[in-house]
Amino acid sequence: MSGVIGLGRENTGSRNVIYSLSRNARAVSGGRMPMRLDAFSDLFNTETGQRAYRTALVDVWGVLTDGRQAFAGASAVLAGLRRRGVQVILVSNTSRRADDLGELLEAQGIPRGAYDAIITGGELAFLRLSAGTLPEAPGARRCMVIGDQPGGHWAHAAGLECVETVAEADLLLGVGVLGPVQDEASRPETAIDTQLTQKLASAVACGRVLVLTNADQSVRI
Repeated sequence: MSGVIGLGRENTGSRNVIYSLSRNARAVSGGRMPMRLDAFSDLFNTETGQRAYRTALVDVWGVLTDGRQAFAGASAVLAGLRRRGVQVILVSNTSRRADDLGELLEAQGIPRGAYDAIITGGELAFLRLSAGTLPEAPGARRCMVIGDQPGGHWAHAAGLECVETVAEADLLLGVGVLGPVQDEASRPETAIDTQLTQKLASAVACGRVLVLTNADQSVRI
């Protein structure tokens, strides 16, 4: 039995959910191409029906949901994995904390019982900042929040004091998409956000750390 698989969506332009998996957690760094799954049963031994993996790491946007509603069959696939003894962990680079993303997914048609846990960029940043254990800025307590993310403004809950200027801040906390958020159906914006650029330049000059909880340039969930 192998350990962990990663489930994602093949970039075909289709709205259908197409799952592919890396053969192991080192598939990307090892240069091996993901293996396409033509059917859910490909994850299991066709003769015995036994699971081939213990844990599935499943991406969220474009795999389970389009940002507005769950794809047809997505919840059933997760539930099927769990019924066969596979631990299902949802992974997202959203600035939201795990519980907040869980509420959003439930409203979109992915019930909490369909998975075991959620890991988000926002949750990992929250845990580090609330504990004051960020190596690049140990003990930092004053932050300047840049960007916008529904559900991503948890700085006060992490025990941070939000300030208005770079000079006052110990660090910058980037949430959501930095700069204008365009319609998902449109092409990405090419205009430069001058105010944001100035803030980042000032932060570099002052030696401030930027904690970026979501590196997406156009997708916000």
